[in-house]
Amino acid sequence: RNKLFFYIKNYLLIRKGLLVCDLKSLYIFQSVYLYRHGGNYTFGNHVQFGYYIGGRYKKGYCELQARSDEAEIIIKDYSAINNNFLAIACKKIEIGEHCRIGAHCEIMDFDAHNVNPELRSKMGKVKEVIIGNNVWIGNNVMILSGVSIGNHSIIAAGAVVTEPIPDNVIAGGVPAKVIKKIGSDNCSV
Repeated sequence: RNKLFFYIKNYLLIRKGLLVCDLKSLYIFQSVYLYRHGGNYTFGNHVQFGYYIGGRYKKGYCELQARSDEAEIIIKDYSAINNNFLAIACKKIEIGEHCRIGAHCEIMDFDAHNVNPELRSKMGKVKEVIIGNNVWIGNNVMILSGVSIGNHSIIAAGAVVTEPIPDNVIAGGVPAKVIKKIGSDNCSV
């Protein structure tokens, strides 16, 4: 009951918070759920959710949750998000222009629980997540609070990103580390 469902061909409804977008410029290939209690959502021009041949197993939808009144999720122009995506913001998640995000990715700008055992039932730290322009994120990637990913970088499939990633690099692993610079002798990209 805390989710707001919209599928462009059927209907659009938002009761609390704000949705800013040009509905005619969104490309929706998979159902999208917006958490309706809380913050704001801003989608740029030509933003794509899901991919019609991208696989609909697991949950089968994209879900965005701006959980507090001041929370915001921003997805800028020409970015494409594959199937089964989850973004949860208590403060801010921003995805730049021309980004490509693979299937089954998750982005959270907060630690779900406090590290201190006596405060474990309380939320941990909240730090915004900023993804630069022209970033390619592979399938099954998790991006955690306080992360920034630089322009033109690539995050390898299955990575867990816990620290900032600079511009023009390929990063991967658990936790994600820089593997090589894009354009270096060892990389044909």
